Formats: sequence, structure tokens, C-alpha cells
Amino acid sequence: MMNSRFRLAGIAAALLLLVLLTGVAFADAEKTTFEWIEVGCAITPGQVWQSGNVLHVRDEVHTAIVLSDEPLLRGTNTIVSNVNLNLKNGTGTGYGTLRAELDAVDGAWEGRWSFQIEDGLFEGRAVSEGTGELRGKRLHSTFEQIPLSELDENPCPGAPVGAHAVRGVMLEPASN
Repeated sequence: MMNSRFRLAGIAAALLLLVLLTGVAFADAEKTTFEWIEVGCAITPGQVWQSGNVLHVRDEVHTAIVLSDEPLLRGTNTIVSNVNLNLKNGTGTGYGTLRAELDAVDGAWEGRWSFQIEDGLFEGRAVSEGTGELRGKRLHSTFEQIPLSELDENPCPGAPVGAHAVRGVMLEPASN
């Protein structure tokens, strides 16, 4: 019993050290800011049910095109979405994962996101880690829904299903 407590404490300490070291690596990181537009092109329905006034959606898959002049961002984003929406007052929350495959770079952004819904409109945050050529980079972003009428172009094969403006900062650990 005592050995398993020490082992558990040792594992917890190692995990804490790893988190602290990761934070230190990004403390002096090179920071580059970006803005881009993401246009939703397709939705694959997931599980949907209603309890009372709340609509629940699980594992809905969105395919979006990222419009950006920056090659480190431009590509196709696959978003897995989970939402709880109060149909009576238009408020709710959402969360999920993302994987943005890039057009001009051998790599992707993989991460998690969450958002709040107010009056049927959403805004939120995402944190992504780079893979491939982006390994070691981290992308922190905020996003907000925008009207489709604000789009300068439609990159989708059909009518777009949604759009949002994104602002972010890419962190690249400082090399020592």
C-alpha cells in the first residue's frame, strides 16, 4: 500500500515536472500573430438528442477550408464537435478536437477547442500542436462566428455552411 502511494506520488511529480518544463520552453518562445478565415463546407451528422430544452450533439464532423496567405495555416480542417444548446434561450457550450491538414507544408495542426454560445452565435478558443514540419510549434487561437455575407470568396464545392474569423499566435520554442 505504501509503495503504491510513493509510486503514484512519483508519477504525479514527473507529470508536474513535464508540464513545468513545457511551460518554460514556451516562456521565451518566438511569437508570430496571424488572422485567417475558416469556411465550413460540409457537416457529417453525429448523435443528436434532446432533453428538455437542451439539444445535445456528439461527434459531429465538420470539414472546413482555411483561407490564409500564410502557408503554415492554409489547408483543410477536420473538426469533431460536441455541443449542448439551450433551444429556449440560445445559450450553450461546445468542445471538441481538430486536425488541420496543410496544403503547402508537410505537417498538420492537431488540437482541442471549446466555445460559448450566446444568442445563437459562438466564440471560443483553440490550442493546437504542430506535427511534421510544424513539430515543436504551438498555435493558440480565438474564433468567432461571422455572417456568410462577409466572405470574399467561397472555397467550398457547394454552398458554405458557416464561417468564422480566427486570430492566433504561433509559438516556437526559443533555441538555446
